[in-house]
Amino acid sequence: MVCVAHQEEVKSDGTPASVASALLAALHAPLYLEWTASVGDKLTRIRAEISKDLATWPPPKVTLQITSGNNVIEVKIPSKATPEQLEVVLRAGTSVAGKGAMEEKHLSKVSGCTLESSPQKQNQHSKPQVIDTFPGKTDSRKLQLACIDQWHHDMCGHHALFSTRCLVQHQPSLLLDEDFFWGCTLRSISALSSHGESTGRWPKSRVIGGVADECHLQHLVDSDVSLKDSITVVQAVEQLRAQLLQPSSSASQGLAELRQGKRKAHGFLLGGAVHWYAATAVREEERGREPHLIFCDSYNRPMAHIPSDEEFEALVEERLDGWREWSVGKLGAEAEWKHRTEEDVRKAVESGVEEWWKGHRKSSLFWRFQPASVKREILRQELGGVRAYLDLIGQVLWENDVASKPARDGGYGSQTAATGPPCDAGGGATLSDP
Repeated sequence: MVCVAHQEEVKSDGTPASVASALLAALHAPLYLEWTASVGDKLTRIRAEISKDLATWPPPKVTLQITSGNNVIEVKIPSKATPEQLEVVLRAGTSVAGKGAMEEKHLSKVSGCTLESSPQKQNQHSKPQVIDTFPGKTDSRKLQLACIDQWHHDMCGHHALFSTRCLVQHQPSLLLDEDFFWGCTLRSISALSSHGESTGRWPKSRVIGGVADECHLQHLVDSDVSLKDSITVVQAVEQLRAQLLQPSSSASQGLAELRQGKRKAHGFLLGGAVHWYAATAVREEERGREPHLIFCDSYNRPMAHIPSDEEFEALVEERLDGWREWSVGKLGAEAEWKHRTEEDVRKAVESGVEEWWKGHRKSSLFWRFQPASVKREILRQELGGVRAYLDLIGQVLWENDVASKPARDGGYGSQTAATGPPCDAGGGATLSDP
Protein backbone atom coordinates (compact mmCIF):
# COMPACT_ATOMS: atom_id res chain seq x y z
CA MET A 1 0.00 0.00 0.00
CA VAL A 2 1.42 3.35 -1.05
CA CYS A 3 0.19 6.79 0.11
CA VAL A 4 0.94 9.93 -1.89
CA ALA A 5 -0.11 13.55 -1.31
CA HIS A 6 -1.13 15.71 -4.29
CA GLN A 7 -1.76 19.42 -4.63
CA GLU A 8 -2.01 21.72 -7.61
CA GLU A 9 1.19 23.69 -8.04
CA VAL A 10 1.19 27.23 -6.70
CA LYS A 11 3.76 29.31 -8.58
CA SER A 12 5.85 32.25 -7.46
CA ASP A 13 8.49 34.47 -9.08
CA GLY A 14 11.01 34.00 -6.29
CA THR A 15 10.58 37.36 -4.60
CA PRO A 16 9.78 37.37 -0.87
CA ALA A 17 6.33 38.85 -1.49
CA SER A 18 5.49 36.28 -4.16
CA VAL A 19 6.80 33.37 -2.09
CA ALA A 20 4.85 34.54 0.95
CA SER A 21 1.63 34.71 -1.08
CA ALA A 22 2.30 31.32 -2.67
CA LEU A 23 2.99 29.61 0.66
CA LEU A 24 -0.23 30.90 2.20
CA ALA A 25 -2.22 30.06 -0.92
CA ALA A 26 -0.85 26.50 -0.84
CA LEU A 27 -1.72 26.24 2.84
CA HIS A 28 -5.35 27.02 2.11
CA ALA A 29 -5.62 25.04 -1.15
CA PRO A 30 -7.18 21.55 -1.16
CA LEU A 31 -4.78 18.66 -0.56
CA TYR A 32 -5.44 15.17 -1.88
CA LEU A 33 -4.24 12.00 -0.20
CA GLU A 34 -4.16 8.96 -2.45
CA TRP A 35 -3.65 5.33 -1.45
CA THR A 36 -2.71 2.84 -4.18
CA ALA A 37 -2.85 -0.95 -4.13
CA SER A 38 -3.02 -3.74 -6.71
CA VAL A 39 -5.87 -6.23 -7.06
CA GLY A 40 -4.42 -8.84 -9.37
CA ASP A 41 -3.32 -6.92 -12.47
CA LYS A 42 -5.70 -4.03 -11.73
CA LEU A 43 -4.57 -0.83 -10.01
CA THR A 44 -6.89 0.47 -7.28
CA ARG A 45 -6.80 3.95 -5.78
CA ILE A 46 -8.74 5.69 -3.03
CA ARG A 47 -8.46 9.47 -2.94
CA ALA A 48 -9.57 11.77 -0.15
CA GLU A 49 -9.68 15.56 -0.28
CA ILE A 50 -8.50 17.71 2.62
CA SER A 51 -9.86 21.23 2.37
CA LYS A 52 -10.42 24.13 4.73
CA ASP A 53 -14.14 23.26 4.84
CA LEU A 54 -13.48 19.71 6.07
CA ALA A 55 -14.96 19.35 9.56
CA THR A 56 -14.16 15.71 10.23
CA TRP A 57 -11.65 13.07 9.15
CA PRO A 58 -12.05 11.01 7.12
CA PRO A 59 -14.34 13.02 4.82
CA PRO A 60 -17.84 11.58 4.33
CA LYS A 61 -17.02 10.39 0.80
CA VAL A 62 -13.85 9.31 -0.95
CA THR A 63 -13.16 8.64 -4.62
CA LEU A 64 -12.44 5.05 -5.67
CA GLN A 65 -10.65 4.45 -8.97
CA ILE A 66 -9.99 1.04 -10.51
CA THR A 67 -7.67 1.01 -13.53
CA SER A 68 -6.94 -1.66 -16.12
CA GLY A 69 -4.83 -0.40 -19.02
CA ASN A 70 -6.61 2.68 -20.36
CA ASN A 71 -9.90 1.77 -18.70
CA VAL A 72 -10.84 3.60 -15.51
CA ILE A 73 -13.84 2.91 -13.30
CA GLU A 74 -14.51 5.82 -10.92
CA VAL A 75 -17.11 6.12 -8.17
CA LYS A 76 -17.45 7.93 -4.88
CA ILE A 77 -18.14 5.76 -1.86
CA PRO A 78 -18.91 6.53 1.80
CA SER A 79 -15.80 6.46 3.96
CA LYS A 80 -17.85 4.49 6.51
CA ALA A 81 -18.19 1.54 4.14
CA THR A 82 -17.27 -1.77 5.74
CA PRO A 83 -14.46 -3.97 4.38
CA GLU A 84 -17.11 -6.45 3.20
CA GLN A 85 -18.99 -3.74 1.31
CA LEU A 86 -15.84 -2.35 -0.29
CA GLU A 87 -14.75 -5.87 -1.25
CA VAL A 88 -17.88 -6.36 -3.36
CA VAL A 89 -17.34 -3.01 -5.12
CA LEU A 90 -13.68 -3.87 -5.80
CA ARG A 91 -14.60 -7.30 -7.12
CA ALA A 92 -17.18 -5.84 -9.49
CA GLY A 93 -15.00 -2.89 -10.45
CA THR A 94 -12.00 -5.00 -11.41
CA SER A 95 -14.27 -7.17 -13.56
CA VAL A 96 -15.83 -4.17 -15.31
CA ALA A 97 -12.48 -2.45 -15.84
CA GLY A 98 -11.00 -5.64 -17.23
CA LYS A 99 -13.75 -5.86 -19.84
CA GLY A 100 -13.01 -2.38 -21.13
CA ALA A 101 -16.33 -0.77 -20.23
CA MET A 102 -15.11 2.73 -20.92
CA GLU A 103 -14.17 1.83 -24.51
CA GLU A 104 -17.79 1.06 -25.44
CA LYS A 105 -19.90 3.83 -26.93
CA HIS A 106 -23.42 2.48 -26.44
CA LEU A 107 -25.05 1.65 -23.14
CA SER A 108 -26.60 -1.47 -24.63
CA LYS A 109 -23.04 -2.79 -24.57
CA VAL A 110 -21.75 -0.95 -21.52
CA SER A 111 -24.58 -1.52 -19.09
CA GLY A 112 -26.78 -4.11 -20.73
CA CYS A 113 -26.07 -6.55 -17.94
CA THR A 114 -26.40 -10.20 -18.89
CA LEU A 115 -28.26 -11.58 -15.91
CA GLU A 116 -26.75 -15.03 -15.73
CA SER A 117 -25.39 -16.56 -12.58
CA SER A 118 -23.22 -19.45 -11.53
CA PRO A 119 -24.92 -22.61 -10.19
CA GLN A 120 -23.69 -21.73 -6.69
CA LYS A 121 -25.27 -18.27 -6.85
CA GLN A 122 -28.45 -19.68 -8.38
CA ASN A 123 -28.85 -21.95 -5.38
CA GLN A 124 -28.05 -19.13 -3.00
CA HIS A 125 -30.56 -16.68 -4.50
CA SER A 126 -33.01 -19.08 -6.13
CA LYS A 127 -36.09 -18.18 -4.08
CA PRO A 128 -37.11 -14.51 -3.84
CA GLN A 129 -37.95 -13.39 -0.32
CA VAL A 130 -41.41 -11.93 0.21
CA ILE A 131 -41.72 -9.09 2.73
CA ASP A 132 -44.92 -9.49 4.76
CA THR A 133 -46.13 -5.91 4.92
CA PHE A 134 -49.37 -5.67 6.87
CA PRO A 135 -50.71 -9.10 7.82
CA GLY A 136 -54.45 -9.45 7.29
CA LYS A 137 -54.62 -6.35 5.09
CA THR A 138 -52.90 -7.62 1.97
CA ASP A 139 -54.03 -7.87 -1.62
CA SER A 140 -52.69 -11.14 -3.05
CA ARG A 141 -52.21 -9.44 -6.41
CA LYS A 142 -49.57 -7.15 -4.86
CA LEU A 143 -46.40 -8.29 -3.11
CA GLN A 144 -43.12 -6.81 -1.99
CA LEU A 145 -39.89 -8.70 -2.61
CA ALA A 146 -36.68 -8.23 -0.67
CA CYS A 147 -33.87 -6.65 -2.65
CA ILE A 148 -30.28 -5.62 -1.94
CA ASP A 149 -30.06 -3.38 1.13
CA GLN A 150 -28.84 0.09 0.20
CA TRP A 151 -25.78 1.21 2.16
CA HIS A 152 -24.55 3.89 -0.26
CA HIS A 153 -26.54 7.03 0.52
CA ASP A 154 -27.03 8.23 -3.06
CA MET A 155 -27.57 4.98 -4.97
CA CYS A 156 -31.35 4.59 -4.66
CA GLY A 157 -31.97 5.21 -8.37
CA HIS A 158 -29.49 2.52 -9.38
CA HIS A 159 -31.01 0.11 -6.84
CA ALA A 160 -34.49 0.71 -8.27
CA LEU A 161 -33.23 0.21 -11.83
CA PHE A 162 -31.45 -3.05 -10.94
CA SER A 163 -34.50 -4.50 -9.16
CA THR A 164 -36.73 -3.61 -12.10
CA ARG A 165 -34.18 -5.03 -14.55
CA CYS A 166 -34.18 -8.38 -12.71
CA LEU A 167 -37.97 -8.61 -12.83
CA VAL A 168 -38.43 -7.35 -16.40
CA GLN A 169 -35.79 -9.83 -17.58
CA HIS A 170 -37.46 -12.63 -15.59
CA GLN A 171 -34.59 -13.18 -13.14
CA PRO A 172 -36.08 -12.52 -9.67
CA SER A 173 -33.55 -14.95 -8.20
CA LEU A 174 -30.86 -12.28 -8.72
CA LEU A 175 -32.60 -9.54 -6.72
CA LEU A 176 -30.20 -10.15 -3.81
CA ASP A 177 -27.02 -10.66 -5.86
CA GLU A 178 -24.67 -7.83 -4.88
CA ASP A 179 -21.98 -8.77 -7.41
CA PHE A 180 -24.41 -8.35 -10.30
CA PHE A 181 -25.81 -5.16 -8.80
CA TRP A 182 -22.42 -3.49 -8.52
CA GLY A 183 -21.31 -4.75 -11.92
CA CYS A 184 -24.41 -3.25 -13.57
CA THR A 185 -24.20 -0.05 -11.51
CA LEU A 186 -20.52 0.64 -12.20
CA ARG A 187 -21.13 0.12 -15.92
CA SER A 188 -24.08 2.51 -15.74
CA ILE A 189 -22.07 5.17 -13.89
CA SER A 190 -19.23 4.87 -16.40
CA ALA A 191 -21.66 5.21 -19.29
CA LEU A 192 -23.44 8.20 -17.71
CA SER A 193 -20.11 9.90 -17.06
CA SER A 194 -18.96 9.37 -20.64
CA HIS A 195 -22.29 10.48 -22.14
CA GLY A 196 -22.55 13.56 -19.93
CA GLU A 197 -19.06 14.77 -20.77
CA SER A 198 -19.34 14.07 -24.50
CA THR A 199 -22.70 15.83 -24.86
CA GLY A 200 -22.37 18.49 -22.17
CA ARG A 201 -25.64 17.39 -20.56
CA TRP A 202 -24.14 16.93 -17.09
CA PRO A 203 -20.67 16.95 -15.49
CA LYS A 204 -18.96 13.73 -14.47
CA SER A 205 -19.05 14.92 -10.87
CA ARG A 206 -22.86 14.76 -10.95
CA VAL A 207 -23.00 11.01 -11.53
CA ILE A 208 -19.85 9.39 -10.09
CA GLY A 209 -21.27 9.91 -6.59
CA GLY A 210 -24.15 7.58 -7.46
CA VAL A 211 -26.84 10.22 -8.01
CA ALA A 212 -29.37 9.22 -10.66
CA ASP A 213 -32.00 11.80 -11.53
CA GLU A 214 -34.93 11.15 -13.84
CA CYS A 215 -32.98 12.07 -16.99
CA HIS A 216 -30.09 9.79 -15.99
CA LEU A 217 -32.40 6.83 -15.43
CA GLN A 218 -34.30 7.57 -18.63
CA HIS A 219 -31.03 7.62 -20.56
CA LEU A 220 -29.98 4.28 -19.05
CA VAL A 221 -33.32 2.73 -20.02
CA ASP A 222 -33.47 4.21 -23.52
CA SER A 223 -29.88 3.25 -24.31
CA ASP A 224 -30.29 -0.39 -23.33
CA VAL A 225 -32.07 -2.45 -25.99
CA SER A 226 -33.08 -5.03 -23.37
CA LEU A 227 -34.93 -2.37 -21.32
CA LYS A 228 -36.19 0.19 -23.83
CA ASP A 229 -40.01 0.30 -23.94
CA SER A 230 -40.11 -2.16 -21.02
CA ILE A 231 -39.54 0.35 -18.18
CA THR A 232 -41.36 3.65 -17.51
CA VAL A 233 -39.58 6.36 -15.49
CA VAL A 234 -41.75 8.90 -13.64
CA GLN A 235 -40.98 11.47 -10.96
CA ALA A 236 -44.49 12.26 -9.71
CA VAL A 237 -47.87 10.61 -9.25
CA GLU A 238 -49.60 13.02 -11.62
CA GLN A 239 -46.95 12.31 -14.25
CA LEU A 240 -47.79 8.61 -14.07
CA ARG A 241 -51.51 9.32 -14.12
CA ALA A 242 -51.11 11.46 -17.26
CA GLN A 243 -49.22 8.65 -18.98
CA LEU A 244 -51.81 6.03 -18.05
CA LEU A 245 -54.56 8.28 -19.43
CA GLN A 246 -52.68 8.46 -22.74
CA PRO A 247 -53.26 5.21 -24.68
CA SER A 248 -50.18 5.74 -26.85
CA SER A 249 -47.74 6.09 -23.94
CA SER A 250 -45.27 3.27 -23.27
CA ALA A 251 -46.82 2.75 -19.82
CA SER A 252 -50.34 2.30 -21.20
CA GLN A 253 -49.20 0.12 -24.07
CA GLY A 254 -46.99 -1.99 -21.84
CA LEU A 255 -49.77 -2.73 -19.35
CA ALA A 256 -52.31 -3.32 -22.14
CA GLU A 257 -50.03 -5.86 -23.81
CA LEU A 258 -49.42 -7.51 -20.45
CA ARG A 259 -53.17 -7.87 -19.81
CA GLN A 260 -53.59 -9.33 -23.29
CA GLY A 261 -50.80 -11.83 -22.73
CA LYS A 262 -48.54 -10.26 -25.37
CA ARG A 263 -45.77 -9.52 -22.87
CA LYS A 264 -44.76 -10.89 -19.49
CA ALA A 265 -43.61 -7.79 -17.63
CA HIS A 266 -43.50 -3.99 -17.62
CA GLY A 267 -41.48 -2.08 -15.03
CA PHE A 268 -41.75 1.34 -13.38
CA LEU A 269 -39.13 3.52 -11.71
CA LEU A 270 -41.11 5.66 -9.29
CA GLY A 271 -39.68 8.90 -7.92
CA GLY A 272 -40.66 9.83 -4.37
CA ALA A 273 -39.95 13.00 -2.41
CA VAL A 274 -36.52 11.69 -1.36
CA HIS A 275 -36.18 8.23 -2.87
CA TRP A 276 -36.62 6.03 -5.96
CA TYR A 277 -38.80 2.89 -5.85
CA ALA A 278 -39.29 -0.04 -8.21
CA ALA A 279 -42.56 -1.64 -9.30
CA THR A 280 -43.04 -4.28 -11.97
CA ALA A 281 -46.28 -5.65 -13.39
CA VAL A 282 -45.79 -9.36 -14.13
CA ARG A 283 -47.87 -12.00 -15.85
CA GLU A 284 -47.14 -15.66 -15.16
CA GLU A 285 -49.44 -17.60 -17.43
CA GLU A 286 -48.21 -20.99 -16.29
CA ARG A 287 -49.76 -20.31 -12.89
CA GLY A 288 -53.10 -19.37 -14.37
CA ARG A 289 -53.06 -16.14 -12.38
CA GLU A 290 -54.11 -12.66 -13.39
CA PRO A 291 -51.29 -10.09 -13.64
CA HIS A 292 -49.74 -9.11 -10.34
CA LEU A 293 -47.61 -6.20 -9.14
CA ILE A 294 -44.20 -6.59 -7.47
CA PHE A 295 -42.78 -3.72 -5.42
CA CYS A 296 -39.18 -3.20 -4.22
CA ASP A 297 -37.67 -0.63 -1.86
CA SER A 298 -33.89 -0.60 -1.40
CA TYR A 299 -34.29 -0.14 2.36
CA ASN A 300 -36.73 -3.08 2.44
CA ARG A 301 -39.29 -1.16 4.47
CA PRO A 302 -42.79 -2.74 4.27
CA MET A 303 -44.68 -0.44 1.90
CA ALA A 304 -46.54 -2.47 -0.72
CA HIS A 305 -49.75 -2.58 1.31
CA ILE A 306 -50.20 0.87 2.85
CA PRO A 307 -53.08 0.67 5.35
CA SER A 308 -56.37 2.52 5.20
CA ASP A 309 -56.65 6.28 5.74
CA GLU A 310 -57.57 5.71 9.39
CA GLU A 311 -54.31 3.86 10.03
CA PHE A 312 -52.16 5.99 7.76
CA GLU A 313 -51.28 8.68 10.31
CA ALA A 314 -50.49 6.08 12.97
CA LEU A 315 -48.00 4.48 10.59
CA VAL A 316 -46.44 7.89 9.87
CA GLU A 317 -45.99 8.55 13.60
CA GLU A 318 -44.59 5.06 14.15
CA ARG A 319 -41.93 5.61 11.52
CA LEU A 320 -41.28 9.12 12.79
CA ASP A 321 -40.55 7.73 16.26
CA GLY A 322 -38.06 5.30 14.74
CA TRP A 323 -36.41 8.17 12.87
CA ARG A 324 -36.18 10.20 16.10
CA GLU A 325 -34.29 7.42 17.88
CA TRP A 326 -31.96 6.94 14.91
CA SER A 327 -31.29 10.69 14.74
CA VAL A 328 -30.61 10.97 18.49
CA GLY A 329 -27.92 8.30 18.21
CA LYS A 330 -26.47 9.79 15.01
CA LEU A 331 -26.37 13.40 16.23
CA GLY A 332 -25.21 12.44 19.73
CA ALA A 333 -22.16 10.71 18.26
CA GLU A 334 -20.92 13.84 16.47
CA ALA A 335 -18.01 15.79 17.95
CA GLU A 336 -20.04 18.96 18.60
CA TRP A 337 -22.79 17.05 20.39
CA LYS A 338 -21.25 14.05 22.12
CA HIS A 339 -20.73 15.99 25.39
CA ARG A 340 -24.23 17.49 25.41
CA THR A 341 -27.06 16.05 27.46
CA GLU A 342 -29.55 13.65 25.89
CA GLU A 343 -32.25 16.26 26.46
CA ASP A 344 -30.29 18.81 24.39
CA VAL A 345 -29.82 16.29 21.60
CA ARG A 346 -33.50 15.36 21.57
CA LYS A 347 -34.51 19.02 21.42
CA ALA A 348 -32.16 19.54 18.48
CA VAL A 349 -33.60 16.52 16.68
CA GLU A 350 -37.12 17.90 17.19
CA SER A 351 -36.29 21.42 15.98
CA GLY A 352 -33.59 20.48 13.45
CA VAL A 353 -29.97 21.56 13.15
CA GLU A 354 -29.59 24.63 10.97
CA GLU A 355 -27.16 24.67 8.05
CA TRP A 356 -25.83 27.65 6.14
CA TRP A 357 -24.15 28.12 2.77
CA LYS A 358 -22.22 31.26 1.80
CA GLY A 359 -24.16 33.45 4.21
CA HIS A 360 -27.55 32.00 3.35
CA ARG A 361 -29.61 29.69 5.53
CA LYS A 362 -30.39 26.48 3.68
CA SER A 363 -33.92 25.25 3.33
CA SER A 364 -34.64 22.89 6.22
CA LEU A 365 -35.46 20.20 3.65
CA PHE A 366 -31.72 20.00 2.91
CA TRP A 367 -30.42 19.95 6.49
CA ARG A 368 -28.72 16.73 7.51
CA PHE A 369 -30.89 16.77 10.63
CA GLN A 370 -34.26 18.10 9.51
CA PRO A 371 -36.94 19.32 11.93
CA ALA A 372 -39.34 16.57 12.98
CA SER A 373 -42.20 18.52 11.38
CA VAL A 374 -40.41 18.43 8.01
CA LYS A 375 -39.64 14.75 8.41
CA ARG A 376 -43.30 14.06 9.19
CA GLU A 377 -44.39 15.69 5.94
CA ILE A 378 -41.74 13.79 3.99
CA LEU A 379 -43.01 10.52 5.47
CA ARG A 380 -46.57 11.44 4.53
CA GLN A 381 -45.46 12.23 1.00
CA GLU A 382 -43.41 9.06 0.69
CA LEU A 383 -46.05 6.68 2.06
CA GLY A 384 -48.90 8.47 0.34
CA GLY A 385 -46.95 8.63 -2.90
CA VAL A 386 -46.18 4.91 -2.92
CA ARG A 387 -49.82 4.10 -2.20
CA ALA A 388 -50.99 6.40 -5.01
CA TYR A 389 -48.48 4.96 -7.49
CA LEU A 390 -49.50 1.37 -6.78
CA ASP A 391 -53.20 2.29 -6.83
CA LEU A 392 -52.85 3.81 -10.29
CA ILE A 393 -50.93 0.89 -11.75
CA GLY A 394 -53.35 -1.52 -10.10
CA GLN A 395 -56.38 0.23 -11.56
CA VAL A 396 -55.03 -0.28 -15.07
CA LEU A 397 -53.88 -3.84 -14.40
CA TRP A 398 -57.12 -5.00 -12.82
CA GLU A 399 -59.82 -2.38 -13.47
CA ASN A 400 -58.74 -0.24 -16.44
CA ASP A 401 -60.55 2.78 -15.00
CA VAL A 402 -57.98 5.45 -14.17
CA ALA A 403 -60.06 8.40 -15.39
CA SER A 404 -63.06 7.78 -13.12
CA LYS A 405 -61.14 6.73 -10.00
CA PRO A 406 -58.57 9.32 -8.89
CA ALA A 407 -55.77 7.75 -6.89
CA ARG A 408 -55.20 8.70 -3.28
CA ASP A 409 -52.10 10.82 -2.98
CA GLY A 410 -51.78 11.27 0.79
CA GLY A 411 -50.81 14.90 0.25
CA TYR A 412 -48.26 13.92 -2.39
CA GLY A 413 -49.94 15.50 -5.40
CA SER A 414 -47.67 16.48 -8.26
CA GLN A 415 -44.53 17.03 -6.19
CA THR A 416 -41.39 15.83 -7.96
CA ALA A 417 -38.61 13.79 -6.46
CA ALA A 418 -36.11 15.84 -4.48
CA THR A 419 -33.06 14.53 -6.27
CA GLY A 420 -31.66 17.88 -7.29
CA PRO A 421 -32.15 20.24 -10.25
CA PRO A 422 -32.77 19.16 -13.84
CA CYS A 423 -29.91 17.09 -15.23
CA ASP A 424 -28.78 19.61 -17.79
CA ALA A 425 -28.25 22.13 -14.98
CA GLY A 426 -25.79 19.98 -13.03
CA GLY A 427 -24.99 20.35 -9.35
CA GLY A 428 -27.54 19.99 -6.58
CA ALA A 429 -27.97 17.55 -3.75
CA THR A 430 -29.69 14.24 -3.34
CA LEU A 431 -31.70 13.31 -0.30
CA SER A 432 -32.10 9.78 0.94
CA ASP A 433 -33.43 8.44 4.21
CA PRO A 434 -32.04 5.79 6.55
